[in-house]
This record gives sequence, C-alpha cells and structure tokens, in this order.
Amino acid sequence: MTLIGGSYERFLFGYSHPASLRGQEACELKSDFTHAAHKGVVKSLAAAGPFLASGGADDLIHLYDLRHKKDLGFLMNPAEGSITALSFFTPEHAFKPTHLLAGCTDGTLTVWTAGHGWQCMKTLRGHRNEITSITIHKTGLLALTTSRDKTMRLWDLVKGRTTFHSKLEEEAEQISFSPSGQKYGIRAGSKITIFPVDSNPKVPNKGTISLVHPRKVTSFCFGNSDSAVISGSEDGTVRAWQATENQPPCIIVQLEKCHSSRIKALSIPKSYTVDKDSQPTPESTYMGGEFPAFVATASSDGLICIWKLQKAIEEAIDRKSPIQPAEDFQLSSVDTRARLTTLVAMDSVDMMELLAIEMSNISKRRKNTAKKHRVSASQGDEKPRKKVQKKEKHVQKRVETPHSEGVTKLTDDGSKVVSFIDETDRERDAKKKKKVEIQAKRMKSQQKKKTSKKKMKKSMT
Repeated sequence: MTLIGGSYERFLFGYSHPASLRGQEACELKSDFTHAAHKGVVKSLAAAGPFLASGGADDLIHLYDLRHKKDLGFLMNPAEGSITALSFFTPEHAFKPTHLLAGCTDGTLTVWTAGHGWQCMKTLRGHRNEITSITIHKTGLLALTTSRDKTMRLWDLVKGRTTFHSKLEEEAEQISFSPSGQKYGIRAGSKITIFPVDSNPKVPNKGTISLVHPRKVTSFCFGNSDSAVISGSEDGTVRAWQATENQPPCIIVQLEKCHSSRIKALSIPKSYTVDKDSQPTPESTYMGGEFPAFVATASSDGLICIWKLQKAIEEAIDRKSPIQPAEDFQLSSVDTRARLTTLVAMDSVDMMELLAIEMSNISKRRKNTAKKHRVSASQGDEKPRKKVQKKEKHVQKRVETPHSEGVTKLTDDGSKVVSFIDETDRERDAKKKKKVEIQAKRMKSQQKKKTSKKKMKKSMT
C-alpha cells in the first residue's frame, strides 16, 4: 500500500506500507520520496494504475510513473487558473487509466488521454467559477462536477457537452458517485446529501438521504456499497454511516479526536494477501463487505494516519456504543511536518499488476462463457441449424455413381457412405430452374420492348 500527500509548501510526500495489514498492531510508514512538485500549493491529487497526477497553483499538471519512480513531466493547462480537481478513469478489468479530467479555477473542464501521449482532447466550458470536485461514472460515459458558482453539472463525455445542470442551496465542495453508479453524494457545509442518479438536487424525493454533522464536513467517501459512507469533519472526528433507503441514517462508529485539528482528506487503502498461486485476495471486511477494514486520514497538523475501522465497528457493536476513542484503533502514523492539503491511498504497484492480470483473466473467462452461451442458443433455434447444415453439405464432397437411387458422401474419416436423395433436394432444384427460366423470359421481353421503341422513333422521323 502507498500513501501520497500534498501540502501547502508545494511538496509531495510518499509513504509505503506492507501489502498485508492483517494481524499487525502497530507499525511505521516507510518514507519513499519527498518531491517539490509545484511552485505553489498542491491543490489536487489523483492516482490510478502506475500513474500519479498532481495539480497546483502554478497552472500545471505534474505526472509521475510510480512503478519506475520517474517524473513524466508537466501538462500545460490550456485554460487559465490553478488545477483544483483531478480524476482518472480506468475501465473495468483494466490496470492502466485511459483518460484524465482536470478542473480549473476559471470553470473549464479539460479531458486528456492518459498514458498514450497525454494529449488534450477537449476543453469543456459551462461553470462560471472554480471547479471544486470531479467524479466519473464507472461506465466512463458521464461525469459530474461541482463549482463555487453553486451549480452542479452533468457532462456527456461522448458528445462533449453539458446535458443537465442544477443550482444548489449551498456551495458544494465535493461530489462522488457510489460504487454501483446508482447514487451520488454531495458535500456542502456540515451535511452530506445522497441522491439517486435519476433525481434532481432541487427537489428532494424519497430516495434522498441527508447525513448531518455537528461541525463542517471536510471529506467523505463511499465504502464498498452504496449504503456505507465514511466522513471526516473539522473537529478531527471520523464517522462511519449506514445510509439505507426508507430508514433514518445511523452512525455505526465514531472515532473521536483522530487529529488535533481538522481532517483535510480521507481515503480508503485496500489491503491484499497473495496465496500460493500468486493470486491476490482482499483482506476481510465487516458487515457483509460494506465497510473497508482500514481508513487513511490526513490533517492540517501534518499527520497521516491509518485507522482500523473494522475493529472499531466490532467494538462499537459489542459495547453498544458508537463513540470510541481513536487511540485504541490507530494502526500507524507519520508526521510530515507540513500543512497537508490532499491525500491519495493506493495499492503497491506490484500488487496492482497482479490484480490487473487476475481481472483480465476473469474478463477472458466471461467472454468465453458468453461465446459458449451464444453457440448453445444458436443451436437451439431452427434458422441457425439450417445454416449449419448448409455449411456441412458445402464442405462435404459428393461423387456421382451409376446408382440412380443414391449418392456417395465422403465423411471426415474418408469412408464412403451411400445417402439417398430426398424429395426436398429435387424440389429445390426444380424451383431454381423455374427462377432461371422466368428471369430469362423477362430479359427477352425487355429487349423486345426496347427494339420496338427504337423502330417507332425511326418511323416517326
């Protein structure tokens, strides 16, 4: 696992952790790199596959290859202003991302190709102020953005235009799609509101869920399901929410005083173990896999911490009290001695490559099973059967014999088999002959008409 944090002092801090976190009570994060990424504040971070992108106040997007630990250079922003939001899109069952979306302070949204030339495909305009957050649907066809102009916009990434926009009651600072893509959450002030995809933020309906906090919410993310939400607030508290429809939302666990100051960013690090066949398997999660086992937080006091969320939920249920002291569930921490602004948690590159290979194998298996189902379905219909029989007859050779009642066929083994001619074959041959005769008669009649017309013209002249 790898944690990367950005700071006001223009530096990026990278820390690594063992791939397996199971059974560890306390451990230290190993420092991988400290890099001066920008000339100003690091305002946004995004990571996918081997790539890391950082956006700064110097109007540049800085790119890195985490696998080979290389600096890939800068991308010049075609718009004007700082890079305030970044988001990668990675197709399902793929390792490397294909596109990168960047939001700027002037309200423009730029679409870049990722990994192949890093070219700017299109610049989308619609917002009148700084873009605060970007989220891409898992299909890659749609994206949602929020801005300081108090609007939310839905972008059609295929056509490259806005298909829907709505005014919000408050200035939204973060937006995120749920894992299934059926819901999205908006963070504004001290509240997180979860909407169904087919709803309008102006008109709350039955599917809308509001998670109200006592202090301002500074970060949130979905767990492994649409009903699991994890939030960090200004008072340094981490909360795990159960937000299901037709039921009031409830706090499952509340880790108090995780940090002495506000939580600036929150992310979910994934943990895997490798079995004997070199196949990665995820660590255990709680409540049917809805909540992750661990949560990483970054605070403005310079600390990056990993918390054992799974154990905290177990203790809260056993004690029948959601409020738990954060000190008992801290796995590791590190002091960067900087004012952190963003945080990204990702797996180690070696582990991610194993996952990519495993996912590609799964996709191949699915394709093969789909082909088998198609073949079986086609064999069950009547029309495909006739086509198959025609092909077989065309491949097999026929040799005429003196016998009037039958024709010999050569099988695959080379042995000769006498097969009698069916009446259907004779009828088909007769129909073909009739069609040929009719076409010949039509051609003759047309030629006669043409010649008669020519003769009439000559006589008139």
